[in-house]
Amino acid sequence: MNSTVDGGSGTRHHNNANTRRTTAWMAARARNAAKRGGLIAGVGLLAVAATLMALVLVPREVNRTVRARINALPPIVDTLPLLANLTGATDRLRNAEATLQYLRQAEIDRVASAASNAGTTTVIPASANGVVDQSDARKELTLRTARARTAPLVENFRALGEADLLRGDARARLLLDSLNDVNRDREAYAALNGPDARYAAMTAKLATLGQRLLVLAEQRLSPAAGNSTGATSVAAAAPPGAATRLGSDSGRATEPRVDTTLLTQPPRLNEESAADSAARQSLDAAKLMLQSAEKTLADVRLSNTRTTEERIRVEAESPARVPPVAMLFAALVTGVAVGFGCAFFIEMKRPHVADAAEVERVTDARVIVHTGATLATRTLQTLRRADDGVPPVIDATSEAYHLLHVTLTGYGDTSREVQVISSDALLGATIAINLAVAAVRDSRATLLIDASAAPHLVNRLLRNNAGDTGTARVPSSDTSAPKHSPLITARVGRELSLDTMSLSGESNAADLETVQTIARDHDFTVVVRSESNENLQVSPLPAADVILCARVGVTRLDWLITRTAELREQQHRVRAVLLWSTRAPTFW
Repeated sequence: MNSTVDGGSGTRHHNNANTRRTTAWMAARARNAAKRGGLIAGVGLLAVAATLMALVLVPREVNRTVRARINALPPIVDTLPLLANLTGATDRLRNAEATLQYLRQAEIDRVASAASNAGTTTVIPASANGVVDQSDARKELTLRTARARTAPLVENFRALGEADLLRGDARARLLLDSLNDVNRDREAYAALNGPDARYAAMTAKLATLGQRLLVLAEQRLSPAAGNSTGATSVAAAAPPGAATRLGSDSGRATEPRVDTTLLTQPPRLNEESAADSAARQSLDAAKLMLQSAEKTLADVRLSNTRTTEERIRVEAESPARVPPVAMLFAALVTGVAVGFGCAFFIEMKRPHVADAAEVERVTDARVIVHTGATLATRTLQTLRRADDGVPPVIDATSEAYHLLHVTLTGYGDTSREVQVISSDALLGATIAINLAVAAVRDSRATLLIDASAAPHLVNRLLRNNAGDTGTARVPSSDTSAPKHSPLITARVGRELSLDTMSLSGESNAADLETVQTIARDHDFTVVVRSESNENLQVSPLPAADVILCARVGVTRLDWLITRTAELREQQHRVRAVLLWSTRAPTFW
């Protein structure tokens, strides 16, 4: 059980270590990508331009399409003229109805007057001396009955029901109340909903109630209803011999006869008159015009509503208008993101050295970081007169070179010969020169051999041009030194000098043997080699100790891993890795 628990703990620890390693790897790649300012700026500018073009042109094209769709919609029709037409049609209908009502009312008055005049002569006189007249109540009822028959309107029916002869009749009062209730309901319904089927049903019910009132009025005006009153009045007014004469002639009781033809069949309106016909035609035309105006207005309103809804829907699909400042800010953000993304992608594809921990992890060697001299130290150095003749490549204030020299010569493991290998010739030469100067300051006779790809790179950095600052000489120990590569002594400080020698790729075995002989006359020898020197496959000295040079964000990580593995396969010791974490060295 304990072994199982220990195994589980080990697995978790391993997983945590892998997670931390992956996190560190990604963080290192991100830091290196952030240092590629030129790449980020270049790609970012292109992304900014593309984003601005997209934010400007794409909405413009979409808006053009939206405008085309909006323009394809039918135009909004102005309804004010249609409302004016509807108002005119309504007024025309109202005028036509008033005209027809006026004509019919005039005809009703004419017919009622004629019926009234005729009603005064309907009694057959019983004698030559007297005439039986109708009462005023019957004349009023006769007039109202004729008016309600010729113009079946609610007002006429109501006036008929309120006549004196029908006022005491319970049936007439009931019909009149029902008529008023139905008329009130019809007017309220018309005010809320307008004319429809129910309104027509109420109108028909009103007509039925009015006809029933007409029937009651005609029954009251019939001869049977007025026989007793009429006979009494006629008998009282007749002369004494009239009854005997009428009785002897007919054998029946003598009584006056009343002509009720005008009561039962009152005179009708002259509906075929030219004025009435023209009024009805004008009313029909006004109704048709009103219906047409209402239908046209309803259709136009429906069309306008649909057009407005479609316009709102189309406008909702159009992109929102972005302010120029927001567009610029979005383009800048997009440019930075795209630029950093490209730099991060390139860094992931071809990773470069990020920090000392990463270098130490991949090389398993000591890492010395060169951060450069402080501003105060550089200022103090420029004030010293003794440093005026020192080449700019020499940095006597940096602790990295002293620490590197101590690593090679201290702690009981002293190296007399060391190779400085770098993928950058200028970086390797700078580190080799400063390492050699550190050895010179430690009172060591130091030789610096330039085997880099650039010809005479060390002499150019030290300003040694064989007679300029340095002194060319032939070593005293061996007069057979190659004449094309003399030994040059360079001044590197106050009473400090450094011997340098340059080798080309055409050096033969005899030249290499001479170089080894010269190196034995010195206490410390530094050989600077660059990876790009393909002609020089082997070192001029059998130096087993190697110093690798790397620069943060520039040196490729796979080069560092591959070179470390090759050197160890060749039985070389990687004593240290100098990590350059400041600006690139430039001296001309």
